[in-house]
Amino acid sequence: MYRKEELNILNELDKYLKSDMLEDYWYDSTLFICEDIIQKFSSTEWDKLENMIPKEDICWNIRLAECLGDINNQYAIECILKMLNTGNDNVFIACIDALRDMDMLFLGKDKVKQFKEKAEILLQESTLPVQKILEVFIKKADNLK
Repeated sequence: MYRKEELNILNELDKYLKSDMLEDYWYDSTLFICEDIIQKFSSTEWDKLENMIPKEDICWNIRLAECLGDINNQYAIECILKMLNTGNDNVFIACIDALRDMDMLFLGKDKVKQFKEKAEILLQESTLPVQKILEVFIKKADNLK
């Protein structure tokens, strides 16, 4: 059973992730509000968030991945790993973008290799901005020894 405070903070985050807003407003304001909310999470809230991931739509998952990029902890990585397995290329790219600034040693060499291989495939058909994201990730993956 979850405490009322835990549900309130999760509901607040969920409301922002699901809100219908202009993309500029998301990146200029709401993204940072969501990061602040997530920074306050307890381990129980992280577990609940991770359980929400497969139930939510693509846009929600992309927004969550964007929020987790600056939160470099094991909980954030676990959520990103769960999203990486959704099978959606746009979610995958958002997760790869989030991982670029994280310590990828948490992932383990097998996971890094798996995600690098998929990134190399997507690189061939991606737009220039997405190519840059994937190239940085691939280079970082190559440097992990």
